Amino acid sequence: MKAFPAALALALLLPAVEASAEVRVPATIAADETWTAAASPYLVEQDVTVAEAATLTLEPGAHVVLSAGRSIAVRGALVARGTEAKPIRFTGRDAGRGTAERWGSVVFEDSSKDAAFEAIERYVSGSILEWCELSGGTRAVRTNAASPFIHRCTFEDNHCQADGMTDVMGGAAIYVGEGSRPRIVGCAFTGNRADGANQGGAICVDSADPVIKDNRFTGNRSSYGGALVANFMAAPIVGNEFAGNEGVFEGGGVALVSSQPAFLDNVVTGNHSAGDGGGLHVCTTCYPHADPAVIDNTFTGNANEVEGAAGVGAAYLRAFSWNDVHGNLKAGEPADFGWFNRGAGTDPAWAVNVSVANNWWGTTDPARIDATIIDGNDEHALGRADWKPALAAPRPPAIPRVVVSTRHIVYEHAGEPMPVFLTLYNPGPARDVVLHLLLRWGDEAPSFFRGAIDFPGAVREPDGWRLAMPADSVWFATVLSPTYAPPAARQAGTWSAAIFDAATGERIGEPFSCPFDLAGGAK
Repeated sequence: MKAFPAALALALLLPAVEASAEVRVPATIAADETWTAAASPYLVEQDVTVAEAATLTLEPGAHVVLSAGRSIAVRGALVARGTEAKPIRFTGRDAGRGTAERWGSVVFEDSSKDAAFEAIERYVSGSILEWCELSGGTRAVRTNAASPFIHRCTFEDNHCQADGMTDVMGGAAIYVGEGSRPRIVGCAFTGNRADGANQGGAICVDSADPVIKDNRFTGNRSSYGGALVANFMAAPIVGNEFAGNEGVFEGGGVALVSSQPAFLDNVVTGNHSAGDGGGLHVCTTCYPHADPAVIDNTFTGNANEVEGAAGVGAAYLRAFSWNDVHGNLKAGEPADFGWFNRGAGTDPAWAVNVSVANNWWGTTDPARIDATIIDGNDEHALGRADWKPALAAPRPPAIPRVVVSTRHIVYEHAGEPMPVFLTLYNPGPARDVVLHLLLRWGDEAPSFFRGAIDFPGAVREPDGWRLAMPADSVWFATVLSPTYAPPAARQAGTWSAAIFDAATGERIGEPFSCPFDLAGGAK
């Protein structure tokens, strides 16, 4: 009897393996459809639209392969919920040279179903990307006035290239377009690049309010804002790590432009830029002024080379306290904090000179602290940063915080919206608090704000609200937005906010104050 060849004999002994053929996706998904792991990969050879009436569901382990430049536009709903063990993958198609083609985006359009939550943090419905891996895209996710939930995803090696010097909006991992309010939570961003004039290596925010919480950004790069650039953003940036990112010009880790976020409990370390803000750059010339509240953060080991500060550089700030700021070097010399306000004679006095008290500067030696701060003591035209008193040791762990902010420090144009933004952050276990929000004009006694807030389950109290804050949660809202009507003469106002332990009545942290001015009208 003739013997079988060894390879054939082995093949007969092995269990049969069914070959997986590509599923070619049509241009329109008009009805509800599910993409499975078993039928993967799903090949996108043309731009695909998920119609408004349709929900596209991706099972754990599903794999979507997109040809060069191709995108998926979601007008209905996309529910892509993988697991840690079985993530959902979005990748480029093999170009036949051992590399994958660079694909376009997963685009959430205005009509797409926004994510819905209960108890602030718990997702219940709507569009979601969870435990997904998105690599090799151009702008892997784009939101156009849309608000999906982006949770526990990995964005790696996404790359966008500017189309000329006027194309500045990058966001190779996520571009958050005007009017969008997604939640971006617990994701990892690694090796994403926005080249040329594009800004925001991983995330670019453009006139939108995403909540950016508990993410990790490493090795991302762009001309401005190596990991993140935020334009006209007031929503919170909390609990993130920015490590080893590069902004070619400014903002090695983060750059804030005309933005007023609560920047709380972040670790910003080992980032680099040539110019100002190796760690955090708060735009010094933009209008409206960028004036974040920067509290409970760590800024260490950041570097820059030419001008500005290596750790944090700013010209306007609502608050800067309870931060660890040390070991940041400009051309090898200490440069932890730079204050570049040149508004004397035009800005209110409280905006020109800033208090940066209650921070840990890595030392208690006053001369060494002075040496690492750049301000009016170094250049006469600048305002001054008063660091006293300083902390005598590294900051304690982050605590619950409340931040209230306005879009402008001075309102000048009749008919302009005057939004008031409120952020509540609880980095610890669940707790009940009482929130007080007050407004004061000039030297008058403050009055409690008694309007409505949309905090879930808020219980009205005589002078505020009793709120149940879930563990590790953040809440953001615009509490009111009146229209500016110029007064007869200049007026100064101050919003203040404080939170108290509902059981003991003890205040938690310091009250937060946000001054603003109304320019005088015609005499």
